[in-house]
Amino acid sequence: SKLLSNMFLQRKTIAVKYDDALDTLDGDENKLKHLDSLFHLSEIESTGAAGGTSGALYLLGTKLISGIELILSESGIEKELMDADLCISGEGSIDAQSSNGKTISGIAALCKKHDIPLICFGGRTDKNLDSLYCAGVSAVFSICDRPKSLEEALKEGPFYLEDTVYNVMRLIKNF
Repeated sequence: SKLLSNMFLQRKTIAVKYDDALDTLDGDENKLKHLDSLFHLSEIESTGAAGGTSGALYLLGTKLISGIELILSESGIEKELMDADLCISGEGSIDAQSSNGKTISGIAALCKKHDIPLICFGGRTDKNLDSLYCAGVSAVFSICDRPKSLEEALKEGPFYLEDTVYNVMRLIKNF
């Protein structure tokens, strides 16, 4: 469309104008910091620390929304949760950052809203998960039973997950 073309040309002009300035900077990190100082992308929600791809899309006029918000709204998971007594979720790695936009954070918010316990399983878990517990996660379990290489953990992950979930369900069944 004409509007999109005009926006693109304006953004392209801006990019070309500052391209020469970027050439004088050493390292990608310095270039990203310089772009951030010009466009303040790090202050815009959903663009990440230095802007990255979502920052570039934002400069082209794209409306940015949280990925988890999109998934939750399009999947209808909240409706499904209304009939649930328990919710189970997982991530490859669960840490303090999991409460900042990862799938678990969105599911935890819904579980908290509807007072549904949420048990999370992770291939790797950190010790300090207070932010997740405050967000609505009831418990977090690591599926790894001992230190192992990433290759081994990925290869045997389905077995470890099944075994850990089985044991947690046995515990719940006894209450």
